[in-house]
Amino acid sequence: VILKIKKYMKKLVSFLWFLFVAITGVCSADLAWYTIDSYNADFTLEESWILKVEETITVNFTENRHGIYRDIPIRFKKDKSTAIRTPISNVNVKDYQFSTTESDWTYEIKIGSPNYEVLWKQVYVISYYVDWAIRTFSGRQELYRNMLWLDWAVPINNFNFAVHLPNTLQLRTGDYYAVFWTKGSTDKLDVTYEWNTIFNQEPQNLPPKQWVTIWIKFLEDTFPKREYEVVVSNKFKSVISNLSFDSIFNSLSFMIKNLSLWFIFILALI
Repeated sequence: VILKIKKYMKKLVSFLWFLFVAITGVCSADLAWYTIDSYNADFTLEESWILKVEETITVNFTENRHGIYRDIPIRFKKDKSTAIRTPISNVNVKDYQFSTTESDWTYEIKIGSPNYEVLWKQVYVISYYVDWAIRTFSGRQELYRNMLWLDWAVPINNFNFAVHLPNTLQLRTGDYYAVFWTKGSTDKLDVTYEWNTIFNQEPQNLPPKQWVTIWIKFLEDTFPKREYEVVVSNKFKSVISNLSFDSIFNSLSFMIKNLSLWFIFILALI
């Protein structure tokens, strides 16, 4: 009986390992055609709650492609049943053709022409406005923004950011920080606050799907009060809508790899 179990487990391990190699091979092939050589994110916060954003992304294409996608989150959970919508407007991509699509949770900018392909170095300067950028709580207001989200499936080299605040504001130590989010852990990023601007001290080289978040706390009445655009949140829908095709492949390959390792460990014990 033990020999039969061992025989079937070997077959199962072989199948899982084959599936893992096949999936990761597809993902690697899909992502091998571009790199991000630099990423500069510049934010200007207005007293009207509008956040003006300009992102300069230097992409190096190793094969002919039409362009890139930039996905921006536009909803953030307020509580278990509702979410806050932060509309995007005034979108522009300097010197490139682009189109936009809005879903429940993301705003997608598709950059590039369907009739024209690019190769090697391309510099994309993307600008847009984010409304309702300020969040209000009892006793405080705050800016909480994901400067990088999970839409980049390749490493990002030389990431820099700057957040410009209204001249009337004055922050104290402890009123601001920036963090990396990686696999459930957080690490603070070294930042500097000078001349009402918060910026990182050194360029950062980041792994794929790295979250980088900025948090700034203000006094309760720093910004004029406004009513949020609140929408009913669907927890399941929010999770599914945030999963890209590449995210699903990466998750499956990670799961299969770990299952394979567990089966190999069990075989060694038998």
